[in-house]
Amino acid sequence: MEALVWHRLSMQKWYILIVLTISATITFVSLRFFSNSSIVMFALIFSATIVESMYTQDHKAKWELFVNSLPLTKKMQLQADYLYCYGLIALLFITSAPIYFSPFFVHSDSYEHFAIYFANISCAILLVCAQFYSHHIEETKGMRSFRMIIYVLLIFSINFPIHYYLSMVAAKLSVMLIPTVISAIISIFVFRKCHVLYSAKEIY
Repeated sequence: MEALVWHRLSMQKWYILIVLTISATITFVSLRFFSNSSIVMFALIFSATIVESMYTQDHKAKWELFVNSLPLTKKMQLQADYLYCYGLIALLFITSAPIYFSPFFVHSDSYEHFAIYFANISCAILLVCAQFYSHHIEETKGMRSFRMIIYVLLIFSINFPIHYYLSMVAAKLSVMLIPTVISAIISIFVFRKCHVLYSAKEIY
């Protein structure tokens, strides 16, 4: 599986470089002209398109046909895809954290600042796994797009209010991590469902 992840990284190296360049540019601009939250919003918006972009490129390169010819289980293939997507998203959030939490930009309400950061992470986790689930369901492209719109609306309408509410009432910052941990647990259950769907799928 490690070899599969590294092979995907080598194939996507220019794409990753472009993403990191855009992220660095947004960070540079934000430091001088805009709110530092713009870099976190870029990571969130990117998380809403990463899976579809990856599979679109895979389809053009006939990646599935190649991978299924290798002695790898579909679970290992899916794990490699998960690691690639979540790894890249994690990299964006980790590199944006020093800027987001820079003393120069920290708001007077640090709890709220902390909560919004993890609300973005929680949303990104759910957006990625929702895209995987939507991709592996056998349905039309229009229905898949409609399903994703519903997922996005639900994810945003639930996560941000919950994190904001916890920032108002929680006495500890660690309490605000609970929704993010729950999102990570949900992503594991979605992975298992995607594995079932992928295993039942015939690749020609």
